[in-house]
Amino acid sequence: MDFISELLIYFSFGFAVLRLLVASYNLLSNPVLDKRGANNSSITTQNSSLLLSILVPARNEEHTIRFLLESLQKQPFQNFELIILNDNSSDQTSNIVTEFARSDTRIKLIEGKPLPAGWLGKNWACHQLSQASSGQLMLFLDADVLLVEDAIYKALSVISTHNLSLLSIFPEQKIISVGEKLTVPIMHYLLLSLLPLDFIYYFNAPSLSAANGQFMLFNSIDYRKYYFHEMCKSEIVEDIRIMQEIKSNGLKGRTLLGSGLVYCRMYNSYSEGIKGFSKNLLSGFGNSKLGLAAFLLLVIVIPISMFFKAINLSLIYLFFALSIRVCISITSRQSVMDNLIFHFGQMAALTLISFKSIKNSYTKTLEWKGRKLG
Repeated sequence: MDFISELLIYFSFGFAVLRLLVASYNLLSNPVLDKRGANNSSITTQNSSLLLSILVPARNEEHTIRFLLESLQKQPFQNFELIILNDNSSDQTSNIVTEFARSDTRIKLIEGKPLPAGWLGKNWACHQLSQASSGQLMLFLDADVLLVEDAIYKALSVISTHNLSLLSIFPEQKIISVGEKLTVPIMHYLLLSLLPLDFIYYFNAPSLSAANGQFMLFNSIDYRKYYFHEMCKSEIVEDIRIMQEIKSNGLKGRTLLGSGLVYCRMYNSYSEGIKGFSKNLLSGFGNSKLGLAAFLLLVIVIPISMFFKAINLSLIYLFFALSIRVCISITSRQSVMDNLIFHFGQMAALTLISFKSIKNSYTKTLEWKGRKLG
């Protein structure tokens, strides 16, 4: 083996050890909403009297919106206004929301205005929702999210206790089909092996940022001062950018896992997962094609080459790789066995997603829900 090959193997092993340490830290620190937030019996009277604005952009969500509305009506915390923006849907989304609004005066349906130049659809929808809200707190939810038990109470306790401007939650993913098992776990695989989630709160560096637009709880005073969705109006991955802006402006943000309290089924098939993740993967690497390429080199290319050049080393590396999978699977409440069985398939999917993400950055042809994103 030549010097360059040996050096690359050392780098690959070093990176694997570092990622295992990060994954182990996240496992041991357990950054989960259910563990960090107080329940409804412990919540302060002040928080109980707050008006919460729950804001949901909805574009062709007839298959999911009903379940979200039902889950919100069952929450122990009930002092909220619920505003759904119908973003030019062509299905029954509007009719379903109208049906709920007839029997629940807290629910309001508004129609989205035409998309202005320079805006992406979801950011424009969220900006309109923020202008229609009146609560002291704003909770932006995707229409395919479900909240159970006292998720809202616990989120309110976290944002109050830690004086946060933004609390973002990564929902526990419902993973059913084989196609989902090959794609959806990649999100937590990257997140929980590259970033100790507590560092987002404890360190002010904007580079230490992660967030999930499926659940974003804002202090309304801070939001209305900056109007973060307007600030990031052309960003495909607005959630990470918003957390970076939060920290850049000296505010505090925190990101937790929603395991057991907040659920979502992001994609229903392999093709949906590939397309969905390819629109935001590159942004997760700071839009650095070199950074993404280096990650693939250290995590996929070099380990494969090891198998042909040094089988003993490749087996040791495999131990580190699978240990990372075990830690992340436990932390995110995903099936350990599924993620071990499908690990190599997930790495193949990650490679495909990476190439598509890089291609999209050049061609600017990506579409999502019938709209061009770039």
